[in-house]
Amino acid sequence: MAADKLKAEEAAARAKEAEESAANSKKAAAEAKAKAEAEMKEAERKKAEHLAKLEAEQKAAKAKQEAQLLVEQEAFKKSQEAQKLAHEAAEQARKELEQKQIAEHAKAMAERRSSFEAKFRNVWSTGPTGVSLV
Repeated sequence: MAADKLKAEEAAARAKEAEESAANSKKAAAEAKAKAEAEMKEAERKKAEHLAKLEAEQKAAKAKQEAQLLVEQEAFKKSQEAQKLAHEAAEQARKELEQKQIAEHAKAMAERRSSFEAKFRNVWSTGPTGVSLV
């Protein structure tokens, strides 16, 4: 009986150790689970912060790009207007030069005609001067 009692006490001691071990394992598992959840929440918070930072950077970059685009558009419009004005001025100068050359040519022809008439009074000069093929 004493041997059975000793075996029963050993079995009870082992059962108690097993229960304590199981309780410690449960406690460690609960702590590990809580730690994992805390780490997961921290990672999600960091991810959210990072995404918010990226979104803010994208918005800033987009605003900067739009501002630069507006500046470029304004510069392009000014350039176009300047080119248009330069073209109009060049066209006006060309027309004025053409009118001046026409007037100089008419004056030169009138001088040639008067010189011709002065030299050759016996010839009629009713038409424009030019080459005769007769």
